[in-house]
Amino acid sequence: MKPVVALLAVAVLAAGQPAAARQARAADPAEIRAALGFYGTCIVKREGEIASKTVLSGEFLDTRSDEGKRLVQKECLADRVTVARFNDAALKGAMADALVARSLDRLTATSFDGVPALTYAEPWPVRLTDRNGSDLSPERIAAQQRKYDEKLGEVARAKMAECVTRTAGTQVRAMLATPAASAAELAALQAVAPSLSGCLPAGQTIGFDRMTLRGALAVAYYRLASAAQPTGAAQ
Repeated sequence: MKPVVALLAVAVLAAGQPAAARQARAADPAEIRAALGFYGTCIVKREGEIASKTVLSGEFLDTRSDEGKRLVQKECLADRVTVARFNDAALKGAMADALVARSLDRLTATSFDGVPALTYAEPWPVRLTDRNGSDLSPERIAAQQRKYDEKLGEVARAKMAECVTRTAGTQVRAMLATPAASAAELAALQAVAPSLSGCLPAGQTIGFDRMTLRGALAVAYYRLASAAQPTGAAQ
């Protein structure tokens, strides 16, 4: 069955429709990826230290916090936020991709045997009552459940990406050196694909496409390669 999983992964990669983008209106996939790439490059240029800290933390992106607000500057989203809204994982993936591109000459590690397992945030459980103990409406509970399931999916993809990066570090690094949405990226992702089957949890379905997979691998590689450096994260 494992070869079948790998072939299915390649088929999904070839399709390339971004699942992480919640479209505000119909948009071409290339536009969506361009918008996300612009965001990552822009925000890393403006807030590189905070972006690096956020990606390395393994925590969910909280855009309500003081630092989180600095990672959603309108200058990096202007005229592009109307194309699509992105979830936390997509934004972190874009930041990680830009951080790797900025430091690729210093982030050279491709073997991570000596790097401890990465840590990940866990989503808040679904609440059935409010702060006063009153029952929440079925609609509010369902909304929480959708958010919870989305976060669980993000964590599952992140853990899968860590496994793939540990298994195929050379191929992952080579993929991150290719332009997003390019033929070179697709070829590089297909070289990574055989490692996916061994990193998919038994009995669990993990949805991904070229954009979400590249983002998750960028986060995993940046975290692992930074940890592999004697001085920590590349600046």
